[in-house]
Amino acid sequence: ENDGVQIEVKHVRGDGLTFLGEELKKAAVIPIDMIDVKAVNIGTAVRVKDVDTGEALTYTFLGPWDVDLDNNVYSYKAPFSLAFLGHAVGDQIVAKGEHGDRTLEITAIELAELPE
Repeated sequence: ENDGVQIEVKHVRGDGLTFLGEELKKAAVIPIDMIDVKAVNIGTAVRVKDVDTGEALTYTFLGPWDVDLDNNVYSYKAPFSLAFLGHAVGDQIVAKGEHGDRTLEITAIELAELPE
């Protein structure tokens, strides 16, 4: 019975490592000079203002391995991020969240500070 559990765990870990290996093969470094800050993109930090409350927030959109939700760093693949991608300063985004929708106006787009 215990041996069966160990075999199953090893199998799951093997699949996980295979998945990670495949993802790493697809990874590419994007040179800073190729990041366009005219619109929200991978490698950008976006300052927004909540249209209803006036609260100012900053969100950063990086790769899936750089996520740090405590510091508002999101994967560009996340549904939240996809709402922003391609938008420019002055555009308004409806951000859907667990506490309801918020309308956010993009006030600035700049190069993200990249993790070390």
